[in-house]
Amino acid sequence: MRLGFAAYEDLAKAIEDMEGRKISPKTLINKAWVYKKTKDLNLPEDSGFGLRQQLAGLKEDSDRTKFTQMVLDGFPDSRVIALIRKFKGIEPKKKAVMCPKCGNKFES
Repeated sequence: MRLGFAAYEDLAKAIEDMEGRKISPKTLINKAWVYKKTKDLNLPEDSGFGLRQQLAGLKEDSDRTKFTQMVLDGFPDSRVIALIRKFKGIEPKKKAVMCPKCGNKFES
């Protein structure tokens, strides 16, 4: 039995053989880390990976608990993710949009 990164390489190869799609061993490591950090939060089954990834990235368990409670109280994943990013000081990305009729550009 291989351990460490080699084990993830073996798993990635097995997934490719079974499903016909490639997955990076680093992706598997990331998913395992997120699972380890969020498995005991009792999140709804339909909570997305992006939300779980944001929760896993919080440094303090108390912060993780606070944002998890928002999910359990019915906040949508996208709203909780935005609040976590704001809490971390990450500004939302603004994108430039151009009106197809007049050509005016503005940020949304």
